[in-house]
Amino acid sequence: MKTEPEAGRWASSQTPLRHDVAHVIEEAVTLEAPLRRAVPTVSQPHGAGTGGDRLKPRSTCPKIIKQPVDPERVRTMPAQFGAVDRRLVYQKHIRRMSTDEIALYVFLQCVSDAEGLSFYSDERICEELHFSLNGLWKAREALVDAGFLLYRRPIYQLLNLPSPLELAHESRHP
Repeated sequence: MKTEPEAGRWASSQTPLRHDVAHVIEEAVTLEAPLRRAVPTVSQPHGAGTGGDRLKPRSTCPKIIKQPVDPERVRTMPAQFGAVDRRLVYQKHIRRMSTDEIALYVFLQCVSDAEGLSFYSDERICEELHFSLNGLWKAREALVDAGFLLYRRPIYQLLNLPSPLELAHESRHP
């Protein structure tokens, strides 16, 4: 809740709104400065390699400082943290997968150990993902065929994502 003088300052300000917003941002950055991490600067122009004279040097672009909305609630990674490789999206692997295949793959990523191994039973996976046994078998077979995982009952082994070169070769030779 704002105090009376503060509320009056915002309500009766004769300066343009743009100035007030800039002032608030400047105050926030100044107050939060100790929380920021040093970010290495890049001397290469913004967007280098993407097209000629239109490029602005990075130093003239506004810098976005990522800071938590609530510093008291920043998540921490538990010792048993499962992560999904970003290349699943960026290399467009996910576009070749059905919804059931994505669900199974992400579930296995979450429950596997550091070597990509897990041993959940078919029944337990079906219970967790709301799959039928037939749906699980189809999703698993498709992921094995695409090179995302290996399966030998009861062990699932997640594999490294196929390289883009392997995908190009695979699409030309079915």
